[in-house]
Amino acid sequence: MMYDIRLITGKLNRWGRFMKKYSFPTYNDIPNLGLYMDQVLTLMAQYLAPLTTEGQPDAAITAATINNYVRVKVMPAPEKKKYNRVHIAYLIIICTLKQALSISEIQRLIPTGLSDDEMRTLYNEYARCYKASVLFFINEVRDEADRILNVGNKLLEDHDPGERSKADQSDGTEKMEFSKEEKEEFDYAVKKLIFSSATISNFAKLLTSKLVQLGDVEFTEEAVQDRLI
Repeated sequence: MMYDIRLITGKLNRWGRFMKKYSFPTYNDIPNLGLYMDQVLTLMAQYLAPLTTEGQPDAAITAATINNYVRVKVMPAPEKKKYNRVHIAYLIIICTLKQALSISEIQRLIPTGLSDDEMRTLYNEYARCYKASVLFFINEVRDEADRILNVGNKLLEDHDPGERSKADQSDGTEKMEFSKEEKEEFDYAVKKLIFSSATISNFAKLLTSKLVQLGDVEFTEEAVQDRLI
């Protein structure tokens, strides 16, 4: 697998800037007008599309998905087929947590009968935590990402002094010629970032599941020694 230097450099530059600015809407900014399903789907796509990977099976939330969440009681049912702010808040939390947790694990963390005030407190705290976690992740992978950008930007500048600024604006559709050694150096830097991200993802998911399993478990010497965590 070979990576296009201009494409990856441009995407990483743009992604980093975007993620630093990205955040969920505050609870009060979520519409509370009583939305029908098609309006909910449009709104959720607006909120969450930047966090999905194109082509993945779960990339888009569907009416069937929402109906299933209601059926298994991981979120409250709509009121006369209309969804209010509290329902949208549930969906934002569920759809982002399900990337790391099963639906049954999410059910253990979030009660379905929360009042508007209770959900406001929970949701706003979740949104703050999510933003802080995004910034933490960016910081954790910064060394590897910077290595890619340093290599990529240097190669682009060596071939064309104007290419670094173009890479920030382009998806890299224009063809550029690099030596085999240059491509190998860049590919190695990209793969190191992939390995780092995958490892962080694996351990974060493992820790999350272990902590969820410890819910309602009372202290005993056996529990401490058990391999739950």
